[in-house]
Amino acid sequence: MLNIFNPANQKTGRQARRLAASVLAYAANIDRPELLGGMVERIAHKHVSLEVLPEHYPIVGEHLLKAIAAVLGEAATPEILDA
Repeated sequence: MLNIFNPANQKTGRQARRLAASVLAYAANIDRPELLGGMVERIAHKHVSLEVLPEHYPIVGEHLLKAIAAVLGEAATPEILDA
């Protein structure tokens, strides 16, 4: 899947920062979905343009949860990660 991500953004950490910012924005506004529309729409367009397929999401989800667990440490309870 590395061919989907911009190597320059990977090297500089820009991709990771964007992903983290998106997850944070989503979590912070989960009760106000109207605020998420633009962000979700941009992500959807990017995924379509890159031909991201449903079978790509499980591996991304697995690594995303590992990253969240690493950042949260003990706060990453099973309940949090299952959510």
